[in-house]
Amino acid sequence: MSLISKQNLAKLLFESGMIVFSVFLALFINEYRKDIQTEHYKDQALAKIKVELTQNLRTLEGYQVHHEQVLKKLEALGNEGLASRLPAGSNVIELIMSETMSNGLIQEILDDTAWQAFRTSSAYAEVEFERVMRLSKVYSTQARGVEASLQTVIDTLYARESLQPENSVVTLQLLTNSMRELLAQEIYLIALYQKTLSEIRF
Repeated sequence: MSLISKQNLAKLLFESGMIVFSVFLALFINEYRKDIQTEHYKDQALAKIKVELTQNLRTLEGYQVHHEQVLKKLEALGNEGLASRLPAGSNVIELIMSETMSNGLIQEILDDTAWQAFRTSSAYAEVEFERVMRLSKVYSTQARGVEASLQTVIDTLYARESLQPENSVVTLQLLTNSMRELLAQEIYLIALYQKTLSEIRF
């Protein structure tokens, strides 16, 4: 077997080097493309979260105005004496609803679709920890504060005990207190929305 000449060896080493270089270049380009796609998705996701928070802020401001009116009517109904307004054997909830919530309790819901989609995406890990924590606090306050308080009001309205005439005064007191708590949560969340939208870089 003849030995490989220096010229052939140099050619072989050059071609091998080019193959290795091409492989690494392809890997680099592929990784670079992934990074660009991830960055692009991250920017899109954060932009959608900003839109979602802005919309939620408008919705919540509407909640606050409406619920302040509901609370005033509940307090007025309590001051007037619910028993005198309630015909014997009638449904206390129907009276409360007609007197204080003729337009319903809410007209729109607070959304978290963009946030939930972002949390399950690969872009989630690419955002700075501080930004993620602040956004997480907003959505957690939305769920555990306003939405939980809203559910308490709804549960009171539809509880079997609330329908009993003998529980009319207690039901009104529960609703009034629940509405006060809901309003307090709404005021806090509105401030948190505003602070987040003004301070976080989206």
